[in-house]
Amino acid sequence: MAKVKSKKKSPAKSSSKKTAGKKASSKKKVAAKKAGSKKTSKKKLTAKKASEKATSKKTVAKKSTPKRTTAKKATATKTVAKKGTTAKKTVAKKAAPKSSAKKATAKKTVAKKRTAPKPAAKRTAAKPAAKRTVAKKASSTVGRKKTARKAAVKKVVKPNIVKSYKNEIWKQIKFVAPTKQANYFISNMGRIKSIHKITKSEYLLKCTPLKRGGYLQFNIKLSGDKRASKYVHKLVAEYFKSTKRKNVFVTHLNGDRNNNKVTNIAWMNRDELSAHHAKLGTYKYDRTNIVLGSHVKMTEAKVRRLKKALRSGKKTRTQLSKDFGITMTQIKRIDRGENWGHVTID
Repeated sequence: MAKVKSKKKSPAKSSSKKTAGKKASSKKKVAAKKAGSKKTSKKKLTAKKASEKATSKKTVAKKSTPKRTTAKKATATKTVAKKGTTAKKTVAKKAAPKSSAKKATAKKTVAKKRTAPKPAAKRTAAKPAAKRTVAKKASSTVGRKKTARKAAVKKVVKPNIVKSYKNEIWKQIKFVAPTKQANYFISNMGRIKSIHKITKSEYLLKCTPLKRGGYLQFNIKLSGDKRASKYVHKLVAEYFKSTKRKNVFVTHLNGDRNNNKVTNIAWMNRDELSAHHAKLGTYKYDRTNIVLGSHVKMTEAKVRRLKKALRSGKKTRTQLSKDFGITMTQIKRIDRGENWGHVTID
């Protein structure tokens, strides 16, 4: 077999290869160094920028601190100014007269009135919670009122009723004006009772006798500040024994003026009345020692002259009232015999 000759490498070629490898490695190193240097430069630049920002913030903060100090100074100047103004005001108050103080108070009151809150109707609606509380209170008050009404209904007292006698009849008394609280009734037994307009309770009236004459009467207050006084025997005669006769008087048959029953009351004219008193002997007492009060304007002599003038008819009653200084009602009573009936002309 033919031997293959091994080719030997030349030293020049191997050295060139080595140099080429070295150059490549050196290039790689240079490129790596450049990349590292670029990274380090970038890091340095970012660090520099961060430090610059921090320094700028510090400078801004330092610049803001003098503003605070200036603000403090401004507040200090304001307090000084306030002290100065208050001192001036106190001096002005001491120096000002009382009238200026009154004016200032008047101004304050006017300012308060202006700044006073508006009425409740113009205010804004209350919160729902407040509304609920108000509703609860209203419901509670309504419940209380209902319970109170129920209790009142349970506690209603029966009205008082006056027991009537056998064959006793009651009639309502009419007055010039309406009565205030009660209506009044007269009976044929000479009793008077009141019936309340609301409660319907009945009560008997105690009539007081007159000092002069002894006739029973009662006084009642009417609406419009009016009063009415009535004689019991006259009411009984008017409502239970009416008559069409004129110039007649009411008298008691047995002379007892406390007994005002229909059976004891009668109508009489002047002559019948004088004859009746003569029978009873009611005029048989001494009138010579009677002492009249200072308010009495008439005497027996004056009454005789008045009766003579009334009988003659030359003067009217109005002229006679002026002459004698008495009222028309007094002249009518003297003429009828109600007053001064014991004085006669004959």
